[in-house]
Amino acid sequence: MMQLGVQISSFKPYLQTEAQMRDTFEKVAAMGCRMVQVQWVAPHIAPAAIARALEETGLYSVSTQDTTPQVLANWEYTLQLNRLCGSRHICLSGIPGADDREHCLAFADQLSRMAEGLRREGMVLSFHPLSRDYVPEGEGTLVDLLLENTPPDLCLGVDLYHAVRAGQDVPALLGRWGERVDFVHCKDYRTDAAGSRLTPVGQGVINWPPLLAAARDAGVPWVFAEQETWEQDAFVCMAQSLDYLQKQGLAL
Repeated sequence: MMQLGVQISSFKPYLQTEAQMRDTFEKVAAMGCRMVQVQWVAPHIAPAAIARALEETGLYSVSTQDTTPQVLANWEYTLQLNRLCGSRHICLSGIPGADDREHCLAFADQLSRMAEGLRREGMVLSFHPLSRDYVPEGEGTLVDLLLENTPPDLCLGVDLYHAVRAGQDVPALLGRWGERVDFVHCKDYRTDAAGSRLTPVGQGVINWPPLLAAARDAGVPWVFAEQETWEQDAFVCMAQSLDYLQKQGLAL
């Protein structure tokens, strides 16, 4: 059964001090959530303080995540955070450099070496594509090319918002790479005269039931609700997202 959790990046403005971070974790726990993915806690907060706050508020982290440049620049910090939190998965997002075959293959080689190193740590490397990474390449996309040229234990984190915005056939994507997908992000949006903006899950334009069904069929273990910008209180938005996803059959 897929388990539902919260992507902590949803509360970046409320993760800038240890007191704010603990208060945020307490509010997430009060929603009934236990599983989280850790991202965007202020970098001056020590990994030990993050791990302690998670444990004391009844939360646990299965994965950390940040942008590819941030993970590469702060590799030892990321490793230590995962060790202390008990997370096995380190996720980085976005193919760096130009969106072409050459840069993708170079990145695939880099990821392969990173995955080998993490294997010795008992950890797993995951890649989270952004919308711009789904560039057509041959019969697939750059994401397909990257996965075809990395070891099978390198996982894929599919942000369904980015995949939908990129025009991907999400059920086909999950069907093709399902054995390597360790999580999906659920983030919704709407577009009007004022532009595009994020909404709680189920309140935007994304048709969620077939995407969640495809994730179930693919055996995806973790689903994280996510929303980094809001038109009302961030915690109210998250509670609404969790409520919607639970009504779709997901369990916290």
